[in-house]
Amino acid sequence: MFTNQQWLDTPADGHTYTTGIGQKLYRNSRNIQKVMLETGNTNQWDLTILLLILREMKPTKPLNPVNEQRIKKENNDLSVVTTIRNKNAHHASKCISDTEFEAVWTQLSSILVSFGDDADEIAELKVNTNDTKQKEPINSVNTIEAKRLKDLGNEAYKQKNFDEALKLFSQALVLAGVSDCDRSILYSNRAAVYLEKCETLPITSSTDSRYLALQDAEHARDLRPMWPKAHCRIGQAHVALGEYEKAVHSYDKALALDPTNIDMKNARDFALERKHYFGRQDHLNPQNMPRTTREQLNELSKISGCSTEQVEKLTNFIRKNDPGKDAVLTGHQYRDGDDNVKQSYELAARFYSKAVALGNAEGMYNLAILHQQGLGVKKDMQTTIRLLEQAAAQSHTISDKLHIPNVGVAEAEHSLGLHYETGVGVEMNYKKAVEWYQRASDHGSATAANNLGLMYGAGKGVNKDLIKSEQLLYLSAIRGDRNAPMNLALVLSTKQDYQAAEQWCKRASENNNMLDKNLLKRIQDAAEQERQRFKDADVETWEKQNGLNINNLTYKERIQRKACAENPSTAKAYSAVKDFTKTFQSLKPVPQPFGVKSRMYDRTMLEEYSRKEYIFAQKLLEAQTYFLRSVQILLDKSININDRDIQFITELSAAVRIENIVIQLPESMSNEAKLIVDRVLARCDSEKSQLDEDARVCFGILHMNSLQSTIEFLSVCIRMYSKSDFFLELRGCLYGFLGKYDEGLADFNAALQLVPDAVELLYDRAAYWRLIKHIDLNGAIEAYDTFLKSAPLDHRKVPEAYYAVASCYIAHTAIHNHVEIAEKYYEKGIEAEKQQLPCFLPYESNNKSLVSMFFSLKSMKSNRASTELVIDTGKPKSRLTDPRRLDMIQFHRNSIAEKRRLPPNMNFVTSTTKARLHQKSPMSLIGLKGITLRDMNPMKDHIYQGCVLSGMIFEQSPVVEPSIWLLFEDDNGDLERLFLYNIPAAEGWQLIKDTYVYGTKISILNPYMRMAADGKPAIRVDDASSIILHGDTHNVKDMCRCCTEANASCVCAKCKSAHYCSKECQTIDWKKCGHKLICD
Repeated sequence: MFTNQQWLDTPADGHTYTTGIGQKLYRNSRNIQKVMLETGNTNQWDLTILLLILREMKPTKPLNPVNEQRIKKENNDLSVVTTIRNKNAHHASKCISDTEFEAVWTQLSSILVSFGDDADEIAELKVNTNDTKQKEPINSVNTIEAKRLKDLGNEAYKQKNFDEALKLFSQALVLAGVSDCDRSILYSNRAAVYLEKCETLPITSSTDSRYLALQDAEHARDLRPMWPKAHCRIGQAHVALGEYEKAVHSYDKALALDPTNIDMKNARDFALERKHYFGRQDHLNPQNMPRTTREQLNELSKISGCSTEQVEKLTNFIRKNDPGKDAVLTGHQYRDGDDNVKQSYELAARFYSKAVALGNAEGMYNLAILHQQGLGVKKDMQTTIRLLEQAAAQSHTISDKLHIPNVGVAEAEHSLGLHYETGVGVEMNYKKAVEWYQRASDHGSATAANNLGLMYGAGKGVNKDLIKSEQLLYLSAIRGDRNAPMNLALVLSTKQDYQAAEQWCKRASENNNMLDKNLLKRIQDAAEQERQRFKDADVETWEKQNGLNINNLTYKERIQRKACAENPSTAKAYSAVKDFTKTFQSLKPVPQPFGVKSRMYDRTMLEEYSRKEYIFAQKLLEAQTYFLRSVQILLDKSININDRDIQFITELSAAVRIENIVIQLPESMSNEAKLIVDRVLARCDSEKSQLDEDARVCFGILHMNSLQSTIEFLSVCIRMYSKSDFFLELRGCLYGFLGKYDEGLADFNAALQLVPDAVELLYDRAAYWRLIKHIDLNGAIEAYDTFLKSAPLDHRKVPEAYYAVASCYIAHTAIHNHVEIAEKYYEKGIEAEKQQLPCFLPYESNNKSLVSMFFSLKSMKSNRASTELVIDTGKPKSRLTDPRRLDMIQFHRNSIAEKRRLPPNMNFVTSTTKARLHQKSPMSLIGLKGITLRDMNPMKDHIYQGCVLSGMIFEQSPVVEPSIWLLFEDDNGDLERLFLYNIPAAEGWQLIKDTYVYGTKISILNPYMRMAADGKPAIRVDDASSIILHGDTHNVKDMCRCCTEANASCVCAKCKSAHYCSKECQTIDWKKCGHKLICD
């Protein structure tokens, strides 16, 4: 170690290193790695630390050229070991094939020999790698004594006498001649005792019970690698250390060996939930921090503008009149601790349970969270899910007449979306996650809107849609989600709208949101470079000279418009890029195995095409026959349960092996099928048999969405049933959903050694050839051609194979006529679609879309006719389904409807809150700068002095006191609430009737973006002279009540007053905007 002293694996060595030459590395290590270093015991160091230390060592004296070269070679070898370690440590299943093992072993053994290890010892180690036989002779006397000590230790553990239990297990472990099996149990039991110490402070010493528990658990695992409990114990130790990702991996290992163990599933779900919780940085969100009742009242007072005493009075009134709410509020006090209330999760759970009994959704939600984390109640993820579903089933408002949110409903809906997205407590299902997020967002959840926006941005469970993603993230930011502003900035930067992206970064910073510094700098640099290009091109001067509209245009589009005007030949290139980007963004992402829209395989159609000798139709028909039999068995309750289980497994596994795409079970039947599979697996108890293999086939296909854990399970199946190609094929497919194409290709190749002519495997292999890290176009083309020679003409993947080969040739520029060959394969794909079964038409293919776009661009390039770049400055049509726009319109119209139901002399709104700032008209109109809603920060109270906001009135006001309440659309088409204060009631009604009507063009001077009492933004006007009317000639006549187009010719047949420019707008306004609420 370049210290001129022999390293003896003692704490003294560790101290010498950590206080000497290793100080810097020690300071930068995690707590548990610091403890490893302090022990000085290299046998306890993980490979990461060991390799880092060896590479960081510096010689204490100058080296001669020979030694310098030796050190250089050793460092290169250490880099190779690091690469091998990283590749295998992050291997999706932590399981490699025999071929991979041989290659790795050869590489590592040569390095170890060069480091001085004995080649014969290494060879012997390889021989003994899979030897699970007992290494040490058994001593029967010591075995009996070890059992006695173990039983005493177990009894002491039950009595919570942990020190005595540790002493007894330790005495048993020093006995010689005890079997590996018994010794692993002792290590596992002692680890369990260490974990009961419940230490919570950061780990600082090798005597920390959590560290010792991990060491013992790993010893247990090393002695019995196939013992589920040992892997589970490692998971428990990692949880105690706060290493949740490692914990999840260990629990997955345990469940792969014992897939029906409920306790292990619960433990894994808890670790997975914590992993995502900290990954989202929810622990840093102030909104998640416990607060006393007084702090909550102060916060509510600040938001609402009411005094603390008024808020407290209202709270007491609610407590008195709503026993369920009273129980919830008391539960909150015990959960968080409060003035004169000692924190107690047990009492909090008791009061939440009382609220649940009274049907309170908030109580259900909060009790679910306690069960999720095991606070005051038993940790139980299934109870969590049940309570969340119970809460989500409640009405989202307190009553039909009072549209006040029913607290707990939207929160439960969002939480269910989170569970389905992450696979905690339920089977991972992006489609269901989207459905729950959508419900929660519709009911006002800011976090759900953020998560739904991210789902649309990534194309998870839905078709990728960056516009929808942007709208949802904006809605979430408006509602106050702390992550949404930066997420919105990222989406805007993806769309290359860098100025808007930078603007949202600044807003996030002003709002103390969590920021990614690297992302922030990248966006700021891109925005600055774009501004410089804009300035260099003098775009603004050119636009003013030509009187051009800049509404809804980004800097990029404005630069492009000028470039095309000055050099028309560039328009063709810009249009090509625009079309390609649009096509690329429309590509369908790789879906989950299950949870996407399923196809209908009509039996009559399959029979018809089978008679025509369509081979793939015959295969589907045969698989469907087995599947339908399994469904009949599942529904037949007259069969003995054991016989029914066996028959169901037999029929379903046969269908899966033939063609699994016909397996389409509704959720209730799928859940029942999983229970049957669990019962059969438990009955087989990992004993090899045909029934066990069939049950494992069914388990794999039913749990495909749980990608990582199912891969672990399949790895065990592959070891048990080495002659089965099914498990290799399924694992290879799941690797693909994780993007692990190299590992998947290895599985397909291994499966093809068992069944060389399997058509599905031939296609899978070809597809992965194109996706592996080091792409081999020749290998991919050859693999696809092999598949096409073997596949029946009606196979569903034949057209896709032709399109994929076409895309390979397009990229294969080394072949001189590669484009012509690509075109021929593309035409073959079009022709092959004619042989497809009706259930696969119209044919969807990303490769087809990309290849088609390539040939379109090629045709455009060869066409000498000029191309005009179309840049639309009009109001975007996508705004009509913007969720925030719809939310405002629906709420406004609902308020109009409610006002109409009130007696004429009764006010709809009786009070208002004092504004933080006071808006007034400017002294002069000279020098006013135009501004749009997008330029205004919707999360901050601010008066935009010296600015003018122009647009039109979209919706009239239902009230005049305490303010006239309008909906205002600016020139970009963005919508916002507009409140006009200090106008006398009599004058106000006249203004609503004659002046502030649909389509009236107005400008607002010194507009005030106000965070209203409901926490949402609005434009506030205190000085009526700030409103400038443009005059009747500028107003929009017969305005479309949906899209605001002028001269709309269609009129609502019922109310005779609402105009529409098209049937589409009328439908949107009726169904989504709530026109039916005010139609009379």
